[in-house]
Amino acid sequence: MNESSKFYQTDFQDLSADEMEAMIAEKKSTLRSLDSEKRDYRRKGKSKCRL
Repeated sequence: MNESSKFYQTDFQDLSADEMEAMIAEKKSTLRSLDSEKRDYRRKGKSKCRL
């Protein structure tokens, strides 16, 4: 993880509960999207190896 993507507790002190929930939902969505891309990438890699 590079330095710019690190988070500290003080970064979130001023967020309201709604803002925090929105941020968490956004992060979960991003992770699901990355997982989906990872699965697609693996499928493409496996399909190239089949004879």
